[in-house]
Amino acid sequence: MDGQILGGFAHGFGAGMLERVVYSADGTLLSGTFQDYLCPTAPELPHLEIAHISTPSPSTAHGAKGLGDGCSMIAPAALANAIADATGLDDMAPPFLPGRIWQLLQGKDPDVILRQPAPSPSALDGAPLLQGALRGRDRIDIPAPRQAVWDALLHPESLRQIIPGCESVELAGDIYRARVGIAVAGIGATYDAELRMFDRHEPERLRLSGKATSKLGFGTGEAYVTFTETAPGHTVLTYEYAADVGGRLAAFGHRMLDGIVRMLLASFFSRLRAHLRGEEQPGRLHAWLRSPWLMLSAMWTRR
Repeated sequence: MDGQILGGFAHGFGAGMLERVVYSADGTLLSGTFQDYLCPTAPELPHLEIAHISTPSPSTAHGAKGLGDGCSMIAPAALANAIADATGLDDMAPPFLPGRIWQLLQGKDPDVILRQPAPSPSALDGAPLLQGALRGRDRIDIPAPRQAVWDALLHPESLRQIIPGCESVELAGDIYRARVGIAVAGIGATYDAELRMFDRHEPERLRLSGKATSKLGFGTGEAYVTFTETAPGHTVLTYEYAADVGGRLAAFGHRMLDGIVRMLLASFFSRLRAHLRGEEQPGRLHAWLRSPWLMLSAMWTRR
């Protein structure tokens, strides 16, 4: 009996505090693996005191009742009532994750981003919106003239030095072909990548698209990049990207892949700055990517 109650409570606790199927505005499933769809395990469950009260049923000959996971149904309601008593919130939907509760306490809708479709034009210089499950945008300050930044990003030899884990880069027409070795969560692979840069307006903006394949799977992506010289010898690089992955790579989950992409971009721009300054290239990225515990820690911190 106690085991049935504990098991039912675990189901209800997961539904109330952790588990959630999430889709992006374009219908992409964002919680397709246990990296993103969180189920409770023993360390997450609180200690439970169980007490029994006998209330025979008046509708049966011997007072017997059906036995099921009743605790799984009342646990989310009990948790919601406890949170409401503590915060004063009277309208919330599970799961009661800290970030969602914080948004509600600020008077914001925690689900508005998921419900709103992406705008048709990009915020970047009128470029059309890029498509992909993994998306991001950022602005990077680079202490170098705009032309120097442009040249570094388009020259094969400088790209070989800047791209993390890059072994070789060759240029054929407007297609860059590269071999890149990266270890993800302890699993290493060499990627054969092709990158095409087009819609070039030197040295103001460009677009690029590419694909990469390895034994772990494949990835495709596109980006839109602008270069703005805000002061002599100082450039702001603004970019927007979108990417998709398949094969075994997809098993890492959306949250982990998003963290990996952001880490790769951070390393890329760090190496770009070092290249433009004539400094030795930093080499800490691979150690971070090889440690699944550091990656998971970073993802939970972002949650």
